Amino acid sequence: MARRIALFVFLAALVPLTGCGGVTLLPTSGVVTLDGKPVEGATVVFTSPDGKTNASGITDAAGGFTLSTGDKPGAAAETYKVTVTKYALVVGAKSPSQTEGGGMNKEYLNAMKKESPKGGNPMVIPKGGAAAGGAKTELPEVYGTAEKTPLNNIAVPSTGPIKLELKSKP
Repeated sequence: MARRIALFVFLAALVPLTGCGGVTLLPTSGVVTLDGKPVEGATVVFTSPDGKTNASGITDAAGGFTLSTGDKPGAAAETYKVTVTKYALVVGAKSPSQTEGGGMNKEYLNAMKKESPKGGNPMVIPKGGAAAGGAKTELPEVYGTAEKTPLNNIAVPSTGPIKLELKSKP
């Protein structure tokens, strides 16, 4: 009986560490710099080699980000391709990194919808990259597509914050 209780307690302790589908999510953070300077307001997306798993975050004023998978904090243990994009701030809206908690607020999403092409979803990057939809990233475009990004084989877990050091001329 004591063994069963111990097993139940052990399994119950693991539940908060699992994400979607029973995958364990690990706390993952890092920093993005461009030519050694922090990049604020960039979207960082980690994509698994099979394309089935994504974790993302938005950088703060110091270039720091924390990954989430869906609505759960953390990322699965895996190696990832990483894309980093940053678009001009929509006039009249705070960037997600300026909102409490760094999340997308209604004001930001409504302002983006006004600026998006008719019928287009402002949160979806068109096939072929952002440039296909008219938006242009403020970072070198090579970092914005999974096919071209040089940020490959980025491992989770890492031994410390993940450093994504972008170059103006990659």
